Amino acid sequence: MLGLILFNGFLATGQDLPPATSLVYPGVNGKLAYIADSLGNTIPDFSNAGYEGGGKPIPYVVAKETVWPVLGDNSENIQKAIDKVSAMPLSSDGFRGAILLKMGHYQLDKPVYIRASGIVLRGEGKSDIGTILFGKITVQPEGGQRFRRPALINIGGNDGMLIQEESKQMITNAYVPVGSNSFEVVSAKTFKVGDSIIVRRYGNEDWIKEIGMDSVKVGRNSWRPFNIQFDRVITEIKGNIIKVDAPIFTAIDKRWGGGEILKYNDQRIHHVGIENLRGISEFDPSVRTTTYGNMDRDKLDAAFKYVGDEYFSDENHYSNFINITNAKNVWVRNMDALHFGNSVVQSNAGTKWITIQDCESKEPVSIRMGARRFTYQMNGQMCLVQRCTSQKGRHSFVLQGSALTKPNGHVESMDKHVFPKSLYLTQLKERLGIEAVQHTTGLGN
Repeated sequence: MLGLILFNGFLATGQDLPPATSLVYPGVNGKLAYIADSLGNTIPDFSNAGYEGGGKPIPYVVAKETVWPVLGDNSENIQKAIDKVSAMPLSSDGFRGAILLKMGHYQLDKPVYIRASGIVLRGEGKSDIGTILFGKITVQPEGGQRFRRPALINIGGNDGMLIQEESKQMITNAYVPVGSNSFEVVSAKTFKVGDSIIVRRYGNEDWIKEIGMDSVKVGRNSWRPFNIQFDRVITEIKGNIIKVDAPIFTAIDKRWGGGEILKYNDQRIHHVGIENLRGISEFDPSVRTTTYGNMDRDKLDAAFKYVGDEYFSDENHYSNFINITNAKNVWVRNMDALHFGNSVVQSNAGTKWITIQDCESKEPVSIRMGARRFTYQMNGQMCLVQRCTSQKGRHSFVLQGSALTKPNGHVESMDKHVFPKSLYLTQLKERLGIEAVQHTTGLGN
C-alpha cells in the first residue's frame, strides 16, 4: 500500500509526490515504476530474492525426532536423528520433518551434515538458556590449513546443476539490457514453460579492453575473459521469445560474445531450514596478537604491519557456523554465532533462493586481516539477508567471484565496529597527525 503523508493541512499519497529518482519510483498502481535508459537498461527488480523466490512465508515444519543434550559429544546423536528423518518420505509440501534440539548445551566433537531435502534443524532459542551448539577444537594435521574445515553445520547434496551443453540455443538479440527478463533464441522448440535453464552471458577480451581493465593488475592478477551464468526458470514462450522468472543483471551484447541458454538437470537438495539456535566455536584464548596486518591484503611483513591493541587471534577452530552447498530453498533464521573466524552463513556458488534473517554474529576470533570475517557470504543467486547484525566484521555482507550473479539483497541489516574502516581511520590519524578524524564504525552509526 502507498504511504500517506500530511503536508500543510492536506493529505498526499505516493502518486502526488515528486519521484525520489528518475530511474525508479512508486507508480500509480502502487508498484515501482522502472524507467529505462537509451539502451533499455533498468534498475533490476530484486523481489525474486529469498526462500521460494520471495513473497512466501517460511513455514513451520512439524518435529519428527527430538534430541536431548548429553554430557560429552552430542554429534553422533544429532547426526543419527538427522539421518533417520532423512530416510522418511517427502510430503507434498516438500518436507520430511524437523529435528527438535531441546534447550541445553550440546558439545560437538565433529560437524553435522544435512544431505537430504525436506529437513529442518530447530532449537528452542538462541539465548543463554536456549539451544547451544559448542564446536570443540579438533587437532589439525601437520601443515594443515588455518581454521577447521568444514563448517559446524553443513547443508548440501552430492551434486548440483548438471548442465546439458547439447541443449544450447544462442540468443539472437544484438543487445539484451540489464533488468530484462526476456530474449529471443534461434529455436525454442525444445524448451517448455517450467524448464530450469542457464542464461549464459559471454565476456570476451574486447569487452575487457572496452572498459579499460586490460592493463589493470593487482599483484600477479589481471582481468581475463569470463562468463556469467544466470540460473532461471522459463515462465512464458511465444515463438522463439523466452521469458524467465527474474531479470539479468549484466547486459548481453553481441559485441562482447553474446549469450546462450541451456537446460540443466537439477540435483540440488531443497527445502532445508536451520532455526532457533546459538553456535559457539571453541578457541584457544592463549593465542593472541597485536598485529592487524594490511586489512585489504594477506600481508603481515613490516611494510604493511599495523600494531594495535592485543586481541584473540586463534585460527585453529571453526571458520564458519553454517555452509550451504548444492542446495536451494534454504533458510537460516533466529541464530546467534560467537567466535567463528569467518562466516555465520556461507552460501556457496550454485545455491539459490536462500533467506538468512534475524541472525547475529558476535566477537569473531581470527587475525584481523584479509580473507577473514566475511560474516554473511552469499555466493549463490537470489539470496536475501534481512534484519541481521555483524559485530567486528571485515566484509560483513559480501559475495565473491567474478562470475557471481544476482539478485542478492541485504535489507535492514547492520555492521558494528567494522575493522577495515576503523583501522584505516586510526592509521590516517596517526600518519597524518589529523586529530579531528571522525571515527565511524559502520552502517549502524
